[in-house]
Amino acid sequence: MKKLFVIFGFVALLWSCSNNNPANNNVNTEIEEAIRLGTVSIFPNPTTENVTVTFELEKSCNLKIVLCDLLGYEVINIYDGFIIERFFSKTINIKHLPKGVYSVKILVDGDTVFEKFIVLT
Repeated sequence: MKKLFVIFGFVALLWSCSNNNPANNNVNTEIEEAIRLGTVSIFPNPTTENVTVTFELEKSCNLKIVLCDLLGYEVINIYDGFIIERFFSKTINIKHLPKGVYSVKILVDGDTVFEKFIVLT
């Protein structure tokens, strides 16, 4: 199942399991409990040299953040590990990337959120 959210003027996709297992009804609640919805920020957008990813966490969790191209291929691994901090902020150098649309994929305890941004040259 896909759910769309508009966050800071951009569309974020919230992906969850799409089968009929009643246990999967808790997936959306789990990611909402981990990341405070509305706190994910990608700036500046559009950008030419650096992009900063920030968001707030409700609890400690397993976190993986990757930068993906328009086709979904992972271009840069930003973070992968267990995180205790409540506020995440990381600036990534993207000068070497060709212009285009990219997304930051945030995986929290197995659930995923996408945030798009544009690279200009």
